[in-house]
Amino acid sequence: MPTRDEIERTVHEFNERGINARDVDYIEDRLADDFIEHNPAPGLGNDKKGALETFRMLFAATPDMRGEVLELIVSGNKVAIRSSFSGTDSGTGQMPGVPPTGKSFSAESIDVVTVGEDGRFHEHYGITDIPAMMVQLGLMPAPGQPPA
Repeated sequence: MPTRDEIERTVHEFNERGINARDVDYIEDRLADDFIEHNPAPGLGNDKKGALETFRMLFAATPDMRGEVLELIVSGNKVAIRSSFSGTDSGTGQMPGVPPTGKSFSAESIDVVTVGEDGRFHEHYGITDIPAMMVQLGLMPAPGQPPA
């Protein structure tokens, strides 16, 4: 099993090379062939193919996306990651059928990843503060505010 330090390095490298450099080939290499996405995007599969398509869609919608690992907790072969993601809705748009707003956003997420003996990601559970992002983009009103 990978050590705690190896898992931490893998997560930071995934963030830098996969997310910040938007390198889908790198992401494909880091996801195991039997990868399971427990929170798939609507309409996409919960396998490696669906996860890769999700990354492609995110990068197309937010070409300047940046991720920052804020906190890591490693327990055995699982790692909990608290991250912040930011960027500008300047690509294909965050919502299908809705043109890009041109506005910037920042949102946090919590992810739990299972790392296999091979050092690759085998499972992912995650939740992102999508409502905060949608408010910042003007795609929904802030809580307690009337619709625009």
